[in-house]
Amino acid sequence: MESVLDTIQDGVFLLDHDLNILQVNRWMEEMYADSMPLVGKPCHVVLKNRHEDCQQCPCRRSIQMKRPHIEVLAIPNGATPNRWFEVSVTRFEGPVDRQVRAIGQVRDITERKQAERFLEEEISRRRILVEQSSDGIVVLEQNGKVLEANLEFAHMLGYSLEEVHELHVWDWDAQWNRQELLEMLRTIDERGDHFETRHRRKDGSLYDVEISTNGAVYRGQKLIFCVCRDISERVAERKKIEADLRLTRFSFDKASIGIFQTGEDARILDANPHACRLLGYDRQELCRMSLYDIEPGLSEVNRSDLWQQLIENGSVNFEAQLRCKDGTFIPVDIAAKLFEFEGERHSISFVQDLTEKKNHEKQEAVMEGHLRQAQRMEALGTLAGGIAHDFNNIIAAIYGYAELAQLRCPEKSKLRHYVEQITTASVRGKNLVQQILTFSRRGKTQKRIIDVSSVVEEALTLIRATFPSTIEIRQDISAGLGDVLADETQIHQVVMNLCANAYQAMGKDGGLLEMSLTAVTVGTYDSSCYPVISPGRYLKLVVADTGQGMERADMDRIFDPYFTTKKTGEGTGMGLSTVHGIVKDHGGSIKVYSQPGVGTTIQVFLPLSESAGQPSRADTASFSPGRGVILFVDDEAQLRDIGSELLEGLGYLVETRVDPMGTIEAFRLNPLKYDLLITDWTMPQMTGGKLARKVRKIRPDIPIILCTGLPAAIDDTDLKEVGVRHVLPKPVALNRLAAAVTKTLEDRPVNR
Repeated sequence: MESVLDTIQDGVFLLDHDLNILQVNRWMEEMYADSMPLVGKPCHVVLKNRHEDCQQCPCRRSIQMKRPHIEVLAIPNGATPNRWFEVSVTRFEGPVDRQVRAIGQVRDITERKQAERFLEEEISRRRILVEQSSDGIVVLEQNGKVLEANLEFAHMLGYSLEEVHELHVWDWDAQWNRQELLEMLRTIDERGDHFETRHRRKDGSLYDVEISTNGAVYRGQKLIFCVCRDISERVAERKKIEADLRLTRFSFDKASIGIFQTGEDARILDANPHACRLLGYDRQELCRMSLYDIEPGLSEVNRSDLWQQLIENGSVNFEAQLRCKDGTFIPVDIAAKLFEFEGERHSISFVQDLTEKKNHEKQEAVMEGHLRQAQRMEALGTLAGGIAHDFNNIIAAIYGYAELAQLRCPEKSKLRHYVEQITTASVRGKNLVQQILTFSRRGKTQKRIIDVSSVVEEALTLIRATFPSTIEIRQDISAGLGDVLADETQIHQVVMNLCANAYQAMGKDGGLLEMSLTAVTVGTYDSSCYPVISPGRYLKLVVADTGQGMERADMDRIFDPYFTTKKTGEGTGMGLSTVHGIVKDHGGSIKVYSQPGVGTTIQVFLPLSESAGQPSRADTASFSPGRGVILFVDDEAQLRDIGSELLEGLGYLVETRVDPMGTIEAFRLNPLKYDLLITDWTMPQMTGGKLARKVRKIRPDIPIILCTGLPAAIDDTDLKEVGVRHVLPKPVALNRLAAAVTKTLEDRPVNR
């Protein structure tokens, strides 16, 4: 028996009923060598180094109660300090003498105690770390119940630590329900998980958290360790960034300007819908292209220079021509800015379509050209009017003396023939003056409601009879297009002048002359393409030829008086200027299109009238030798002389005056002496109108005839106020003068 006990690696001892040691094995002798001999000593002396009995001795109680007793004891002596033993005592009865005894076992558990102490210290250390953490930490059982939690977790939820230990995970998680959470806990393993959710505080408020989890088995039980971090500020900032990004993208997509994002290699990385609509591509197509594909004029050298400017200045602005999907080009303004993202440089280009702006600039240039042309024509008109006035007096003197000479020349004599030629030349000069006055808008026109189509037809009849057969004439003149308030003679002159120009442009080789007359409506946009025209309904007269055409420089001057592209002696240069003056005087517009070697097309627009046409009535008058005294006033001596002789030849007594002041004094001395006052309009001291007004103050019933080279410049109302009965344009023909004098004297009151 003793040899068996010695083989046991733990200590074994036997106790008698009084708890004295009866027997020990070798392990006991070696381990408790300092207390040898052991046999016969009480157990409390050997095991606990006590000299008195243990109070409520566990060994005795084990024997009495027949229950095993286990106790952990430390070796108390200094020979082997810090060693721990587990002592177990069990009651038994001897097989022979049936004596109650106890057998004890001593096991060295020093290493286990050291491990337990280390574990306790580690637990304590980790508890400190857990409590010091700024994150909430909670340990969950697999059923979702809280096993452990730190104060920060309790603080995050607004509970006390004791209250947290009574919670389940679904009591605070606001994103998933109980079943979903239990399923999540079941699937979490040692690999863990990382996600975001929302927690509900004790007061019901919610906040965002980021959770890192991992599962582990502890003492046979699966636990889930959760680290919870409050990310409310981060989520709020992220939502703000996301909102800003959505707003940026929304602005990008909804911008009314094209936006391109391009890389340093000129690749298109992104484009907004407006840019896609601008070029006719979809976004996917553009993102497969580069700037070289949509801007053919961009070379690699130019691109490199622009990129360098972007790097140096941060932005660059320029104009370019972009090619659309359909092959057309559009002018654009590009404002590019440089930015860097994740180490790569990009550019954002804001592209604005300049098509409307360019068209507007072209229209403005056209309108400015029209304005300069109108101003030049107005200046030339003023100059021409002044020249015409002086020239008209010269023609009047020539014409007047020719008529006087003609009256005194024998019939069919060579002298009479010569004088008649002078008269004819004077008439031509008079017509030229009328053209100049028409150009300057100072000529007298007699407008009435007319059918322009009939006037054009009449002119075409004359043209067909005079033009050579080498010129083919095609016409498209519709009847019933509407009436125009116009001077019939002047409209006839417009048609003849335009056709004459076309004939001279085609020359001897001939060609095609096309003429059409249609009714058109000019809108607001259309009117900007024509000088001095308002929206409305117009008659459009088109005269087109296949002549030699004109250069642009010549087209800018074709309405200037005396300007001509013809050879010397082939034209006066007054044709188109006269046409321009007539059309302008009628409230219309004229437009010329020409190309060298192709021909010229001239469009004339005349405003349609809403009034019905009235038949014209020619004035006729007859006269016989007269009687009476006529006071004739003109500052030109030659015209006074002519007027005196013509009137005296008709039987009247004539008294001439050179200046208005002398006339007033003579009239005041004997107002009843005179039967008629004939006066010039333009005189140095005062106009004929003022003279007439002063004379009428002296004698209100005196009849007055006015002679002027500018009848259109005189207001009819002013003439009636001063008592003017007739206005005679210079130069005055004898028959017209006789008719006017006779009618005026016949219409005067009988009683003087």
